[in-house]
Amino acid sequence: AGCVSRILSPIYNTIYDYGYGVLKSTLIVDHKTPIRSGDDSVELHPVKISTLALSLDQITKIKTKLRVRLIKRKRNSLAAYLTGQFLEMIRKLRGPEAAARFIHKTFKNSS
Repeated sequence: AGCVSRILSPIYNTIYDYGYGVLKSTLIVDHKTPIRSGDDSVELHPVKISTLALSLDQITKIKTKLRVRLIKRKRNSLAAYLTGQFLEMIRKLRGPEAAARFIHKTFKNSS
């Protein structure tokens, strides 16, 4: 059972992460949250940088409250590689501007 899950888990994670990533880039928009304002051109707004020390317990509570997805699943997935290949294909077929629009839409639709 352990060997099967080690093989199937990355395959499932890849399909889920890649499919969800494509959907977020084209159809799904994240709801407003404490870390996502939903404002247009938020990347152009002034930013205040501060430092804060948190315990691991506090970080866990924050992640739970914000419903942050686990990074471990992302590491066991080929979604980042496939997304890179997809963007390269868009760049070759439709040009760099089309790839940039896709990336911008993805950032705009996600946290």
